[in-house]
Amino acid sequence: MRKGLAVLLVFALAASSLTILEPTLAQTILKPSKPEFSIKFVNASLTEININPYTGLNEVQLVDNNTIEIKINNQPWQHSDYQIYYNIRVKPSFGGNWTEIYPLRNLTSSYSNGIFTYAEYIPPEAPIMPNSGHTIINFPVVPTQYYGESGYDIQRYHLGDGTQEGHYFAFLHGIPYGGQLDFQVQALVGQNATYWYIMHPLFPQYGGFTESAIAYEGASSWSNTQTVSIGNNASNQLNPSPSESTFTPFNSSPNTFLSDNTQLTIIAATVAALAAVIVSLLLYIKRLKNK
Repeated sequence: MRKGLAVLLVFALAASSLTILEPTLAQTILKPSKPEFSIKFVNASLTEININPYTGLNEVQLVDNNTIEIKINNQPWQHSDYQIYYNIRVKPSFGGNWTEIYPLRNLTSSYSNGIFTYAEYIPPEAPIMPNSGHTIINFPVVPTQYYGESGYDIQRYHLGDGTQEGHYFAFLHGIPYGGQLDFQVQALVGQNATYWYIMHPLFPQYGGFTESAIAYEGASSWSNTQTVSIGNNASNQLNPSPSESTFTPFNSSPNTFLSDNTQLTIIAATVAALAAVIVSLLLYIKRLKNK
């Protein structure tokens, strides 16, 4: 009877130790807090006076310099192996679908024995969160470059892949003056990694090499919506939807994370304690058998 109770005690202690380990291990899967931000249209256009070389007359030229400025309150982040990046999405205020400005990319993560594996990566243009303060992101607003359209385009910079040069491109175009746009922000968790660059897209098995990349590890939920009007450069012009709150200072400690060394120390100590208990109980059972 005593032997049976001792065996049951061993299993109970093992189960309780695993229960203690479970939340510790779960904390290695981090989810950042929902970002908070403000947004405004900035009109920094100016006029230039140039002399016409043929007539000698002064000519006044308007130089457009309009942007949409997003200011994100950075959150505390104490995980040394991972970094926070930002994704942003936008849509017309009165209809239409969301357009992600820095969407995840599905790339070849490795190639071995004729088999390709794939994973999700954060685009290299995605803004990275500094250690403190704010992250400010500006999107140029330019007269539309699309034939047959009027209004404005909103652009972002694309670094280019391989031999392709970086360039600006419009992620929204033909927006009328006074048009309203809804924006949301999402925090992404990334880690330095590599992907397999395929040299010959039509014959991927004939060559490639590894390139640096940012592996996607997780994300926050999307932020509350903020609205901006094209042409309205009133400072801090925030127009959230009725059910959502306006920008407020970020909580100084929304989440508490354990560092990598602390997590490893806790896990190692728990495993060592569990092993010591099991060994002691096994020796106790052996002594019972010898009696």
